[in-house]
Amino acid sequence: MSMSKIVRAGIELGVAYPFIKHYNYLERCDHDKACDNIVNTLRQHCGDYKVLGFDCEWITIGRVRKPVALLQLASPNGFCGLFRLCHMDHIPESLKNLLADKEIIKVGVNPAEDARKLQGDYGIYVASTFDIRYLAAMIRCKPLGLEKLSRSLLNVDFVKPWYIARSNWEFDKLDDDQVEYAANDAFAGVEIFKHLANRLKPRNYRNFTNTDFIAIKSKIEYLLDLDFSENIPITLSTIRVTIPITLLSKRDYLLEAPSGRRLCAVSKSKAEWYLEERLGEKLQSEAFTIRLYNDPFAEDNSYWQTSNQYECVVCGQKDAFACKEVVPREYRMHFPCNVTSFELFDSLL
Repeated sequence: MSMSKIVRAGIELGVAYPFIKHYNYLERCDHDKACDNIVNTLRQHCGDYKVLGFDCEWITIGRVRKPVALLQLASPNGFCGLFRLCHMDHIPESLKNLLADKEIIKVGVNPAEDARKLQGDYGIYVASTFDIRYLAAMIRCKPLGLEKLSRSLLNVDFVKPWYIARSNWEFDKLDDDQVEYAANDAFAGVEIFKHLANRLKPRNYRNFTNTDFIAIKSKIEYLLDLDFSENIPITLSTIRVTIPITLLSKRDYLLEAPSGRRLCAVSKSKAEWYLEERLGEKLQSEAFTIRLYNDPFAEDNSYWQTSNQYECVVCGQKDAFACKEVVPREYRMHFPCNVTSFELFDSLL
């Protein structure tokens, strides 16, 4: 069979959000050399930050799963290759070597299971898979699926229609909806990994260095190639707080760094939680103050330079609104950008 049907690949994403806004180019390969070029591009993008978004698609007839039809790989730089394995006469060695490279981590949701499918269907060995839900759990986020993680962490409505998920991935030509769905799966995995890794070890989000990668890999290496399980013990990160604020309300309680530097205000219940978790000690002072045992992570965000305000974000009224402990998502859509642009474990009104 001609390799013109082998690979639909090389989707360069114009912008990060939404995941695929337009295609800069989309090409087919009719020989191994073209496939090698795509693999080389993926490798170049992993030069310093050795992570690839990884996912597979297949079809099921009745209760019988057919071999993997499509392999998706996305680089940290936004380049995505779609490899149509079901139409290949043979698997190019360059692709096999990329997947078997232990230094490049293949990330996604349940990637170890996809790796087993590739091994069973084509004899392709995939090394160093990592389930991004472990990274979410490390920073005390709920380990959700890809769609919900995209919404909660990236503020992206990543819709996965069932009729596309169950479509025929073995068609001679994939339609645009299938291409977008498949590329988004791989790209979402690597974007969520970058976001979570940045919260575990803050850095310049757009500039990924080999030092950043080594630091992150050392924290997750023992979880490589494992299926996700909430029963597997993980190492939680130190508690993450934000930069100092200057004005505090009377209902606020203070959080300090080990050096005594004031960090932020928290609720009484959260301050008590820090004590219960043995993350800090209570100081003898007029205000209820907790001093953390470890230096916290910090973000440069002007939100924390302002005093706490209790008012409706739509009309501005201060005495005629409903105050909720957890803000529903349909409320948050009306919030101004300066309120929703920061990262928190809680949703604040």
